[in-house]
Parts: sequence; structure tokens; C-alpha cells
Amino acid sequence: MPVALHRLPCSIKYRGEARVTNFFKVTEESKSDSSCEQDGGKFETKNGSQKPKFKSQFQGQRLEGYKVKLEDIGTGLIVESQGDCIESVQAEQSPLKVINQFNNFILWNRTLESGIHDNLRQSVEDWPAIANLVHDPIE
Repeated sequence: MPVALHRLPCSIKYRGEARVTNFFKVTEESKSDSSCEQDGGKFETKNGSQKPKFKSQFQGQRLEGYKVKLEDIGTGLIVESQGDCIESVQAEQSPLKVINQFNNFILWNRTLESGIHDNLRQSVEDWPAIANLVHDPIE
């Protein structure tokens, strides 16, 4: 079953389960929200597509984000290491085990405008066009 995934603009030195839904509340901005009346709760990516804006807070910091859908380019996988990678490859075994998958995630930043120069955001927005070029037949 796909999981809900959030990409935060920080590093958290914890690996394990967490009750995220109890503490990390996400709301979708709408036209009725006074903080986004100018854009109607939408965010325009650099390719011109309109994405709903989300808002939340993490450790007292306001965050804005938008949902990145992967269905057009693939499925995201969450993997964990199965011991020594070199030994696994030499034994012709997979060094990684898929523990879950995801079809979308919310890409967060302090503001969406401040994330314009974020490498991950640029990669996410550019990847579908690059993937299409790589897989298009050569004429």
C-alpha cells in the first residue's frame, strides 16, 4: 500500500516510525484563505502547470508545499540496505530491499517562492521532459 511522503527542507537525524499524522497537520490552501487571495491557493510551476498549495508548520516554522505526482514518470520506492552492498552484489543478490512505495509526495519549503533555486524542486520539475527525450525514438 502506498504511503504518504513529505520532503522537508531540513535534515532529521531519526530513522524509524513516527506518528506524523498526529503532529504534522497539512491543510490545502483555498480561495477562501485570506493569505492566498491573489493566487486562489494555486502555485505555478516553471512549466506553467497549476498545483494546489499546501501549508503546515514544523518546529514552529511555517512551510508551503505542493504535491508532486509520479504516475506519469514511474513509482517511487522506499528501500533499505540488506547488509554489505559489495558482498550482496558479488553473491548476485540485491543489496536493497523494497519496503514500501509511493505515487506522490509533498515538496515543502519555507515559501514556494524561496524554493525556486532548490535543486530537488528543479529536478522534479525538469525530470518528465528529460525522461521523455531519453525514451523518445530517434528519427
